[in-house]
Amino acid sequence: MTDTAAWRRNKSDDLAVENGCWFDVMAGSYVVWWIERYCRLYEGEWAGEALVLHSVADEPQWPMPDRFYADDGEPDPAVVALYRERARWHNQQRDSGGPIHWQYECVMRLFGWQRQSSRWKRPVRRYRRGSVFVSKKNGKSPTASSILLYLVAGDGESGSKVFIASKDSKQAGIIWQHSYEMIMSSPELKAEFRVNRTTKRLTHEPTRSFAEPLSSSNSRTMDAKEGINGHVLVDETHVVDRGFMSILEGAGISRVQPMHLEVSTAGKNVNGYGHEQWEYGQKVESGEIKDDAFFFASYHMPQDITEATLLSDPEKYLRMANPSWGHTIDPEEILSTLHKSRASRYSYQKFLMYRGNIWQSTIDVWGASSGWKDCGHDISLDDYGDQPCVIGLDLARKFDLAGAVVAFRNDDGSVDIFPFAWTSIDVAKSRAPQVPQMLDWIDSGELAAGEGDVMDFQLIERDLYALCKRLNVRGIVYDSTYAEDITSVLQSGRTNPDTGEQLVEGLGVARMAMSQGYLTQAGPTVDFENEVQGKKLRHPNHGVLNWQMTHATTKADSNGNIKILKPGRQDIRTVDVVQAAIMARWGALDCQEWTLEYGTYYENNPVEFA
Repeated sequence: MTDTAAWRRNKSDDLAVENGCWFDVMAGSYVVWWIERYCRLYEGEWAGEALVLHSVADEPQWPMPDRFYADDGEPDPAVVALYRERARWHNQQRDSGGPIHWQYECVMRLFGWQRQSSRWKRPVRRYRRGSVFVSKKNGKSPTASSILLYLVAGDGESGSKVFIASKDSKQAGIIWQHSYEMIMSSPELKAEFRVNRTTKRLTHEPTRSFAEPLSSSNSRTMDAKEGINGHVLVDETHVVDRGFMSILEGAGISRVQPMHLEVSTAGKNVNGYGHEQWEYGQKVESGEIKDDAFFFASYHMPQDITEATLLSDPEKYLRMANPSWGHTIDPEEILSTLHKSRASRYSYQKFLMYRGNIWQSTIDVWGASSGWKDCGHDISLDDYGDQPCVIGLDLARKFDLAGAVVAFRNDDGSVDIFPFAWTSIDVAKSRAPQVPQMLDWIDSGELAAGEGDVMDFQLIERDLYALCKRLNVRGIVYDSTYAEDITSVLQSGRTNPDTGEQLVEGLGVARMAMSQGYLTQAGPTVDFENEVQGKKLRHPNHGVLNWQMTHATTKADSNGNIKILKPGRQDIRTVDVVQAAIMARWGALDCQEWTLEYGTYYENNPVEFA
């Protein structure tokens, strides 16, 4: 039982031993040997090299035997000695608190633990299901792909089937692509596999086994998912659908040693399947739930870690979530990313989730929302005299509100803003049951309402015209969707197209159309958030804007650029005044230098000028 004692990691292992399970070092070592012997990396600095399951700086360079078993079918004595020494070294490192590699640790535990099967009358693997959670850039996909290839070609089972399950075909394609490239990079695997790039099936011809992707979004194959019989490998558990996973629940039930393995980072859906599995694994690991067939490994920082604690010793805590520290994880890069992420609450929460493996329930909530209340002050538009200002303008035609915000940049660099909002009376009445304060805002003058069920642009034009005559407005930053005509009148006036008669006198207000894309909006959105959190922005507690700030959220593109998330059609959670405030604050950065054509501060910025 020496091997077993060395590999007991938690209360679940203790209970498993009581239930008759044991650890076989050579069973786990064979899988390690197979992966390192046949699987090769295909990209980056290590392309073409063997996928070696260790990365500790001072770990011995273990020899790679050409074969594991001798002619009599038993492990070669020299191989046995080598892999027992390797396991001993690994556990000694772990017991002394030194760094260990998660890939070796997980593979050994997954395949080394055994139990006697009364059904099959022989020892079989203890684990039938498992969840592994590890931060991004720790080699999760190559590791999952190598296990997939082992289950197809190395497990010794004829007719084995491995299904790559994921949220969609794109996600399933990541593991598939890694597996395919490993096959193409290995002369031995390439000679034995047949690849169908149309169906994405990888067939190991000697054993008539195969692997292929399945996804919850692929309706064409949904019927085929019912009753599948094989191993399942789930990629990014935090985004898969619970209903889809229930279909795969019984996969492999008739197999001798089925494996349902899930690999993932933490996510933001704390009510979803992935978080449910993470919590279940925690309870199994602690012995609260007795399930010795469920494997669980999670590499994460403390879920409740404060920013101050993390910054007190960032390497210590980041190592918890990044076991490939110094190998696939570049310490300089991840520490730099940590400090950069602190520029905004959104970026920091995203860093905690993807690089700290901490579940986030509020990652889409905009950081400016939490500090908004503290920025409310008793300020009046009458107190600014001839101080230059800029207006941000975001209009709507029917269901959304229309918003304008006046922004003043003060001598100390702070910004004061004053909101205005419009709707139609019919829309206000229809939404009053859900937002009862909407009618109160109309009564108080915080929300102007035109007649009918569509926006009264003439009302908005009159109000803005009066505002521009009253204040020293240097320019307007606007979303051109509905505001092109109104801003043109404020700049150049309106004439009769037939007679040329001047109907409305222009006020010479400069105007700038601002794109609503990610690249243009990311900087102003983050800057607005930073000024709110730094209490460098003041507002007069305008009812409509305060309400919109309570539900303002952000969304990000693949590069992490964020912008305000505009709700769907007829959604009551409008954000038009918030968007106008972002544009106004941005436009007020250097409003002294605005000219009729455009503000010179923005000449080299990615915006459209009109």
